[in-house]
Amino acid sequence: MNMPTQLPFTIHSQDGNFTLTLTESAVFMQLSEEALAEAQGEIKKEMQEYEGDGTINRFVRFVLNATHKIVSGRIECPLDQIKSVEYHNNAIIFTYHKKPRISFDMISIGSQNTKALASFTASDAEEFVAQVQVALKR
Repeated sequence: MNMPTQLPFTIHSQDGNFTLTLTESAVFMQLSEEALAEAQGEIKKEMQEYEGDGTINRFVRFVLNATHKIVSGRIECPLDQIKSVEYHNNAIIFTYHKKPRISFDMISIGSQNTKALASFTASDAEEFVAQVQVALKR
């Protein structure tokens, strides 16, 4: 069995766009700092194009603000809601006691709609799974 590492324990997707992190109490997924900075820059640029007072401009700003909040956030699942985790068919698979409203397996990335949990290297994913399994036994 793998020895627990120092927490938080984070792995990065192969494209570097997001991370999966284990803490003492939860697992969460979020955009990497680089991807977040890029997204925020694009949102800021778009906001500047819609500075006027018209209805369309206000609506576009509302949508862009909502998008900013979404990309700046993270998807989190407390460890006590995770029943098990495994690495199978090149993807991390979480099983939940009660599936959350938004779960990690719902997230797809890129134009190919690749499952986010299948976007890590095998060695990173296997180590992450081992660390979560240790944490679940505590």
